[in-house]
Amino acid sequence: MTVNGADAKLGAITGHNQTGASMIKDCKVKGNVVLTVAGGKVNAGGLAGVNGWWSKAQIQGSSIDKEVSFVYRGNGEGAIGGLVGWNVQGTITGCYSLMTITAFTAVNAGGLVGGNEGPVTASFAAGEIVAKASGNIGGLVKNGGTLTGCYSTSVLSGTASVTICGISTGSVTANECYFMSDGVSNPGGNLPTSTKVSDAAALIDKIASMNQAVAGSGYKYVENTGTDSARVPLLIQPDE
Repeated sequence: MTVNGADAKLGAITGHNQTGASMIKDCKVKGNVVLTVAGGKVNAGGLAGVNGWWSKAQIQGSSIDKEVSFVYRGNGEGAIGGLVGWNVQGTITGCYSLMTITAFTAVNAGGLVGGNEGPVTASFAAGEIVAKASGNIGGLVKNGGTLTGCYSTSVLSGTASVTICGISTGSVTANECYFMSDGVSNPGGNLPTSTKVSDAAALIDKIASMNQAVAGSGYKYVENTGTDSARVPLLIQPDE
């Protein structure tokens, strides 16, 4: 899927999940899918380009698999994210992205959400962002919003320098959110350095407090006992 346009919106499920009554739930993007921004101003995400538009549009229980990839060559306007490009007061709950994003030109990008102006709860990013030009890059979100019980183990390379929030000034509201990344100590967004954990075992130790923070969301974390547990220590599932 390729887009080259002015103020375009790109997502594998929808370009824009817009109204307050709309919900994307239990959707997965899998397989050899390549999303490409060839030029222009574009908000693009693995699932949706934009979620909400000063409305309470919702995305729940949805994910982007590790075989999915993103190539960006836009003009630097807009935002890109592993799940959603721009979350405009929409809500995101119980979601994750494992995709690889490669940005050849400057861009605002996040492993889960690019630009964020809404609540993100019980969600994580464990993919990779390769930044070949300057920009605001975050392993979970590029900036803003309210993050509750989220984590990032995103691998950042190139010009990327922070891992929860891609801005080193300004602020993001976060409760029980953590990141794990070699060689990176600054979480960005004026978050405390205590949000960094040393390894998968240290993140697993946070499971009780993270689940307490997301109680009532309909989702909870469980320990991952699979072969990818070093990269994805905690899995998210419905709290039934």
